[in-house]
Amino acid sequence: MQKKNQSITKLSERIIPEEQNTFPNDIVLETTGFCNLRCTMCSNRKMTRKRGNMRWPLYIKIVEEIAEKAKDVVRLWLCFYGEPLMNRDIVDRVTYAKQKGINNVVINSNMNLMKPELAVDLIKAGLNTVFVGLDAVTADIYKQIRCGGDYDRVVRNVLDYKNALNEYGTSEQQVVVQFIDMPINHHQCEQIVEFWNKHDIDVKVRPYVTWQDSSIIEDSYNVGENEERVPCHWLMNIFPITSDGYAVWGGCDYDGQGICGDLNKQTIEEIWNTEKKQHRIMQIGGQWDELPEFCLKCNDWHGAYAKYEKSMQYERGALCLEN
Repeated sequence: MQKKNQSITKLSERIIPEEQNTFPNDIVLETTGFCNLRCTMCSNRKMTRKRGNMRWPLYIKIVEEIAEKAKDVVRLWLCFYGEPLMNRDIVDRVTYAKQKGINNVVINSNMNLMKPELAVDLIKAGLNTVFVGLDAVTADIYKQIRCGGDYDRVVRNVLDYKNALNEYGTSEQQVVVQFIDMPINHHQCEQIVEFWNKHDIDVKVRPYVTWQDSSIIEDSYNVGENEERVPCHWLMNIFPITSDGYAVWGGCDYDGQGICGDLNKQTIEEIWNTEKKQHRIMQIGGQWDELPEFCLKCNDWHGAYAKYEKSMQYERGALCLEN
């Protein structure tokens, strides 16, 4: 119970006063909806909406608005559902965003498609962070989670990327290994932290996200009671955009069930301060029964509680919250 209360307190502290929340701090932009793996815990495999790559004119429109409105504070994710390295012009996308002055550009990647020359190109383009989905320290556990992936290849690619960072990168660039804590791999949590800390690489440990299916798993973060519920970080702080330009309710809305705007016709600022604002006010007011069904039954609001296990040069076990 103490851990639940701590997580609720931490998540509550992340609520930005509405008068200050005029532009999203995290913009999750789906450069591609395609993926090379079929990971067991990811809803990409269940998507029924059309997959595609974001058209350049739309990408430019979005990036230019961010550059004009909040280039120093926005963290721009060049991924939503899909593997960004499947986008053949991902380096050009990073380059454009950085040339426009966006301070923090990041990706999530399963790292199977990384090549040494691509690593160097991304680092030279200015990519700030690669979060690598790994979730294991042995090949047998990895293949049960990251279906279609190659554990040894990913480890090699992460180490190669780290070496490239050491040679070509700056203090503002990093690679972080992500470990999603699930029953199948829970026993390897300490091992993965120890392994990657030896290589001076941080590990982000986060709880399992059910993608709206609360029947899948119960964990220590999932209180599952509306009277204890707090506003959802995914909805309050993040602005997700599908590859075809639709803004959706939150980061767990993989199939676009809650469309709240069209970036082909509207701006981020407009949607954030109209439809998305209504959603935030609803959450702040605890109007849970008024949420759409896919949101009402979802317990993933607790899933933003993540722990960063720092590499040896930092204090070990430091706790922070991340999406």
